[in-house]
Amino acid sequence: MLAERDGRAVLAVFHDLNLAASACDRVAVLDGGRLVLLGRPEEVLTHVMLLDVYGVEADVRPGPRGRPTVDVEPPRAAAAPLGRHAHVIGGAGRGAGLMRMLVERGFEVTAGVLHATDTDDDVAARLNLERITVPPFSDVDEESVSACRSLIARADVVVVCDAPYGPGNLANLELALEATESGTPVVLVEPSPIGSRDFTDGRASELWERLRARAEVAGGYEGAVAAIG
Repeated sequence: MLAERDGRAVLAVFHDLNLAASACDRVAVLDGGRLVLLGRPEEVLTHVMLLDVYGVEADVRPGPRGRPTVDVEPPRAAAAPLGRHAHVIGGAGRGAGLMRMLVERGFEVTAGVLHATDTDDDVAARLNLERITVPPFSDVDEESVSACRSLIARADVVVVCDAPYGPGNLANLELALEATESGTPVVLVEPSPIGSRDFTDGRASELWERLRARAEVAGGYEGAVAAIG
């Protein structure tokens, strides 16, 4: 009220990061009494800052008003390695939760082909996963396809998430179809029909249906993990 009514500057101390993000125009980060960062909430409240300064794992994403929303995660004990490798084909954030679930269950997880700055690529980086990434909004090139094919060749199972498919990532469905032809089990995560996610004039739908005939279909993450075993 003082800032809005009287035009005064207000200095407040917060331990609630989401309250700080929603209420403040500028945020200062202190560590041991030392100023570490100062700037707009979206510049300061980042996954990298929280990990580097406070040793905290957190998901930071844009909130409904464009301010960052922070979800701090409790530390988890490392799962015993299962000796199994799952390759996740995602995009648009559709593979993020699944990758985390598989890692927490002890799978070796790889991912791709992803686009840089996509939520799936961000989460894969936080989980320190081996992945194939191309620049934002670019088409998946042959070199990336070849590199991803090598990852898939090592996998015990491939999981294809319900991402939107356009010309830029159509190659991911072709890679998954190749995997079925080579005998690698494939699980499709299908909470929504492919028609609502196809931006290729039907080509993605055609590939998806061919995959569907050869793969195990799951309605969500839990079902996909159960199908993987």
